[in-house]
Amino acid sequence: MAHTIAVPRSLTSNSAVAFAQEIMGLPDDDEYVFDFEKLDWLEPFGMLFTAQALKVFSARKKAEGPIRCRAQNHQKHNYYAHMGFFQAFDLKFGKKLGVAPGGKNYLPITELNIDDLYTNARDTGQVIGEVVTEHAASIARVLTREEEGNLFETVRYAVREMLRNAAEHSISKTVRYCGQFWPTKHKVQLAILDSGTGIAKSLSKNPYLEIGDDADALKLATLPGISGKMYDGVEVRPYDDWQNSGYGLYMIYRMCRSAGSLFMTSNDATLEVISNTHKATPQAGLPGGTSIRIQLDTRKLDSLDRQLQQYKREGKEQAEKIVGAQTVRASAASLMLHSEEE
Repeated sequence: MAHTIAVPRSLTSNSAVAFAQEIMGLPDDDEYVFDFEKLDWLEPFGMLFTAQALKVFSARKKAEGPIRCRAQNHQKHNYYAHMGFFQAFDLKFGKKLGVAPGGKNYLPITELNIDDLYTNARDTGQVIGEVVTEHAASIARVLTREEEGNLFETVRYAVREMLRNAAEHSISKTVRYCGQFWPTKHKVQLAILDSGTGIAKSLSKNPYLEIGDDADALKLATLPGISGKMYDGVEVRPYDDWQNSGYGLYMIYRMCRSAGSLFMTSNDATLEVISNTHKATPQAGLPGGTSIRIQLDTRKLDSLDRQLQQYKREGKEQAEKIVGAQTVRASAASLMLHSEEE
């Protein structure tokens, strides 16, 4: 018997998460039909996250036995096909990932192999951080159509730190990203996703962190110095420029707080940050891995250097409190984030 699932009209951050939970909770059946008739709006994050959920669901069902997953009424969605949305969950329709070069103010879904970054660094005699910075700059150029300025510098910095975070902590072989810039709306959105172990697994290596669940991990990850905190027993890699102080995600968080919004998922939890509102929520039935979506209001972008200097000063003050604590709990993240609002 076939089970038909209607894909929602709009897939933004929260609706994409809700749809993923619906998919993962479907009862057993012989065939699943995903109907794209009503689909009307897909944000970059919605494309990445929904495609990942469909891909994971299909793989799990096929592993259980001769179960068929198929789509219908998807042929009319030429733009999303061009962006690689359908190929991202192995439906043979539209552009394959990385084929479309990107157009005016958009980046199609692109898959980046982490090993290729390291190979490029080795072959060119560069450190990995330089290669990632160059890749981030090329993404920023396509997305903003600029070579310099506040928008270009902000997008380049954000992409670099998002790629760096995924490559350094996820233990994922690949990352996928996509983006869109709407000049008339003064809005830019970037999304990145990996299928790695999640933030809680990465942070659990630090014995001084108390992590109850994935929601706790997301709260802790936004604190300065957490992911790079040097603790007794950690392996020190003197020539590894990726073993940093753990400020990358904190800086992105601060940028989004002042000029937009941040949305993250990690395994079974989500974190949403809009201005001074921070909400970490346990969410059962997600496809796993980690995803990050940043959205910026281009009218609120000041000099990036000045912003980063301010955030780093404030971050160091917060980090000193963290280092002085015997054990860092997720509740500390909530208190520190609240103190920034005062």
